[in-house]
Amino acid sequence: MNMNRMTTKAIMVLVLTLLLLIPLDLIDSLIEERKDRQVSANFEVRDQWGTEQSLTGPILRIPYRKHLEDNNGFLSKTFTAYFLPDTLSVTGTISPEIRYRGIYKIVVYQAVLNISGEFIKPDFATLEGDGIAVQWQAAVLEIGLENPRGIRQEPVLQLAGIDYKPIPTVLSSDLLSAGFHVPNLDWILETEETKIPFSITLKLQGSDRLNIIPVGTSTAVSLSSTWSNPSFDGAYLPVQRTITEQGFSAHWYVSYLNRNFPPQWKTESKRGVHQTIHTAFKNSNFGITLLVPVDFYQMSTRSTKYGILFLSLTFISIILFEVHYKLDIHPMQYLLVGLALCLFYLLLISLSEQVGFLLAYLIASGATISLIGAYIHSAVKKVTVTIINFLVTASLYGYLYILLQLQDYALLVGSIGLFMILALVMFLTRKINWYLLIATTVSFKNGKLSLGNEVNPG
Repeated sequence: MNMNRMTTKAIMVLVLTLLLLIPLDLIDSLIEERKDRQVSANFEVRDQWGTEQSLTGPILRIPYRKHLEDNNGFLSKTFTAYFLPDTLSVTGTISPEIRYRGIYKIVVYQAVLNISGEFIKPDFATLEGDGIAVQWQAAVLEIGLENPRGIRQEPVLQLAGIDYKPIPTVLSSDLLSAGFHVPNLDWILETEETKIPFSITLKLQGSDRLNIIPVGTSTAVSLSSTWSNPSFDGAYLPVQRTITEQGFSAHWYVSYLNRNFPPQWKTESKRGVHQTIHTAFKNSNFGITLLVPVDFYQMSTRSTKYGILFLSLTFISIILFEVHYKLDIHPMQYLLVGLALCLFYLLLISLSEQVGFLLAYLIASGATISLIGAYIHSAVKKVTVTIINFLVTASLYGYLYILLQLQDYALLVGSIGLFMILALVMFLTRKINWYLLIATTVSFKNGKLSLGNEVNPG
């Protein structure tokens, strides 16, 4: 093949590569659109079943009046005191379930939480001193729950051995976003006992995540589940955890010294103080997220990032075939091969939604390799070229799959792989006279584009 013609083809192939970035970008946008549909399906199911749950409490809320003196004499103001448990223990089991909305799979759960502990009887003398009138009849026990719609049945609540029936809503709405409370605690709080035990059994349903706020002076939490892909997140990691294919168990211990809110506080103008406490609650939560084992949308998006690499390396290999075997492959054939490489990603995402990522990748890559191999063979009629092309394309898809499976080492393996590919291309092209390939001039004569040698290769 003459060098001017080869140079022209190289330029055209470069232009084709850039043009093929357009369908790659469209496919990437399609993947994002499908991912958004999955998110919408998740929201629909979770809104009906129950969103993530966050447990806060129990908290004792007791109003009192204090006599104050100012320039006009004595006046009485109402304050509210809040007391957190001395000890808090939460043990529970999380039972995951799979729900479907169309082709999309959503993980939800049912949880049974056994909450127990004890309060130390409130000491107002330490909190305020003398001159106060505690309104025991208005004392309530509050429990915050992120999504009360997820309560499966009425909670079983005992305080000092007495059963109580919770009432929906919380009185401290600027402290707790939602939940329930128990009133009429005056006779228990006026008892001579210094410790007030409590126990609550909650049966919840939710999705995605379960959070605990460590309100106890000492908080111990133990959770277990049959789900084998948990993510322990939040402010505190478990002190002990076990993860197997059959499920997980995890144990936390949090001291009041580890958090940024006190075991008791008082407030008159509640909003400012409660905003600070509420923020501290949120910053101290910890829990478990039930992860979906494979996010094929994320994997497919990552694979499209290597699209330009696949196009470039495939076209470079075909150009090398042309130079080495003195072939003449038309630019339209390059275009069809490039479109086949682009359609791989469309096949991958559409099949992943139905059969999972691994099987989809095998089918899509196998179909693409076979299609390109058969097309190259029909174009060049050389078995050697067909075999080499097959091996090159198969190696590229194998290399891509390894990169997609890696997370921590993807950058390292990708960099080494690209370096080795560049070294191989340099080795195979070391004897090519590049002056013969690029020594052309471009000029316009009579409105027509003409190419000619800029230098005399001889």
